[in-house]
Amino acid sequence: MNIHEVWFDQRLYAGQNWWREILDRLNWCEVFIYLLSPESVSSTYCRREFQIAVASNKAILPVLIDDKTPLPEELREVQYADLSKGLNDTSAVSSLLNSVYMMEKKLASENGRAETYIDVTQVEKITSPIINNNPDSLVARAVESMEKGKFDEALFLLKQAREKETYRYVPWDDLIAAAEDGLERQMQQKAIAREYNTIAELISRKVTRKIGCQAFQAFRREHPDYDPRNLNRHCMAEQSNQSTLVIPPTEKTVRSDSGNGSSGGQRQLVAAPSQSGGVVRDVDVVKPKPKTQSQRPRVFIPKIDWKFIPGDGTVQDFEMATYPITNLQFEAFIRDPVGYRSMRWWQWSSHARIWRQSHRPRYPRFKGDNRPRENVTWYEAVAFCYWLGARLGQRIALPTQAQWRRAAMGDDGYIYPWGNTFDREYCNSRESRIHATTDVTRYPNGSSPFGVLDMAGNIWEWCVDPAPNQRDGAHPNEAAQRAVLGGSFFTNHRKCRSTYDFYIIPNYYYGTIGFRVIRLPD
Repeated sequence: MNIHEVWFDQRLYAGQNWWREILDRLNWCEVFIYLLSPESVSSTYCRREFQIAVASNKAILPVLIDDKTPLPEELREVQYADLSKGLNDTSAVSSLLNSVYMMEKKLASENGRAETYIDVTQVEKITSPIINNNPDSLVARAVESMEKGKFDEALFLLKQAREKETYRYVPWDDLIAAAEDGLERQMQQKAIAREYNTIAELISRKVTRKIGCQAFQAFRREHPDYDPRNLNRHCMAEQSNQSTLVIPPTEKTVRSDSGNGSSGGQRQLVAAPSQSGGVVRDVDVVKPKPKTQSQRPRVFIPKIDWKFIPGDGTVQDFEMATYPITNLQFEAFIRDPVGYRSMRWWQWSSHARIWRQSHRPRYPRFKGDNRPRENVTWYEAVAFCYWLGARLGQRIALPTQAQWRRAAMGDDGYIYPWGNTFDREYCNSRESRIHATTDVTRYPNGSSPFGVLDMAGNIWEWCVDPAPNQRDGAHPNEAAQRAVLGGSFFTNHRKCRSTYDFYIIPNYYYGTIGFRVIRLPD
């Protein structure tokens, strides 16, 4: 089977030439793969794309990804691949690969036929999703779409309206940001539901029920209120049938260190450090007990390039890493025998400790030593800071929002690190159309006034601060949502502004979220 280039519409309608891009890609492609879900078949825009593919005589490969999908009438007589049970259904995967293979052979045999191109004038009635181009109507329909949870449609409508009319008091950026935030939350919720449904499949089978219940207990620690299929009842019944009583370790039985040889005289990180205004203070620096040369494991300690950031009245002097933490640097934390696996770096929070006991580090979504490390939770980012601080004998922490913005905006309060005008040549945002992270050194012209790089786009960066509405005086809830700043390759340039606020639950991870560190004076 040959290797094929794949392009997909991410359903984030960026830019005024979105429909032109669809037409260009349909001219370019040989096969149109239609992922069938309740959302996609009810979406006006997905159906439009399907109609364009049919009208241009493209090969169509429907793939069912949700068994609750009401099939469109035009697809009821078409053979589709059924992946509604996930990739663990080997027979379904085999059937899909066989369909691709047969379609590839058919296309190869027809390779001599004349190319079919889309005549824009002939399919305009099909492609145009807007019935009423009046800006007032577009805004009204966008608001209605947001109320129905159709945030992708709302985004498209709002951007159409903004291009046609400039109202004096309508906050376009805020409206579009609200729709984008809703879409991102919706994606998070769908990810949670997919993981839950996979666990439910494990529990429904006797042979994997025990494994499924273990996975569900870990899932419940992060999502205690999400159990639409009452899996807890099934797992409780399963537990009552066990002949051996398994008692989980309590806080007193959890060791603060796992195998690093440290002994008395050193303070343990057993409580959250005191916090004031979101700034972590009084962080214990735990140094491993000295070993002989033959006893010391050979461990790579990441080298950080620091930039000095002078205080401005709101923050004191500090140093910030020039780049986000990279794949290579985070890998050192994982490989260190007294690194990620050691519980000493997780004792600062009961939530972090419980999370760590049921999780392992995930692989980065994008490989490459010098790419920013993503797929990292807030808990992991803080643990990395404790570990690196102990290794270097320095005070390492995540920045506060105020510190991050000081480094990004400088004395002039720039909107972007390099100035007040967006330039897609200075950062990796959605406008770059790269659809992946890039080397942290790729955009030297995008440096901040203090020489810090990659502070706009590429990846969101975790900060210490909790969401404003989730603070209890000076001490935030340990499970409170945490700030991420800077935007990513997945977001448009408005979210890459230094002033844009976004908050995410601390156990959330994604291929667009990483972090960088700061060094505080002793």
